[in-house]
Amino acid sequence: MRWKQVVPGLVALGLVTGCATASLSKRGGQVLPLATAPGPECKNLGTVIGTGGGIIGGAYVTNENLVRYAINDAMNKTAARGGTHFFAYAPSLGSGEGTTTTATLMAIAYKCPPGTYGLSADAQVDPETGSVTAPEDRAPSFLDNCPGLEGESMRERALRCKKLFKEQEAAGE
Repeated sequence: MRWKQVVPGLVALGLVTGCATASLSKRGGQVLPLATAPGPECKNLGTVIGTGGGIIGGAYVTNENLVRYAINDAMNKTAARGGTHFFAYAPSLGSGEGTTTTATLMAIAYKCPPGTYGLSADAQVDPETGSVTAPEDRAPSFLDNCPGLEGESMRERALRCKKLFKEQEAAGE
């Protein structure tokens, strides 16, 4: 008789965990996306599959967010392998019952030497804030005086800071 009370709880737990989405870890937030596959200086760490959504995800989550969760998952998995960069293919969306419920992203994880495909070799990244401390002997970057926001990935920070920099440049002309 007791099992009749336990089974519905287990089913509900399964549904909730089936809809879990990946948030970006600190290390995952330091992984940089690549527009093209990198050169031989980067070590190929293999394929990572990022997923977002779940059984009923599409009914409550936009396609854009499902893809974002899949990207976060791929970045976290790249970081877990010790990767610094990833090259992703177009995401695919899965559906059920007439709504999109999942997004899947296939990517190749790479470990690239410092100074290639992103930050300079001398730049220091604070893992807590994502702020970049640049060496003194180079030209300033729009990232130098634009600290990262809590929960913001490096890519989101770069896009936000670049937009602010362009707005400041336009206002100064």
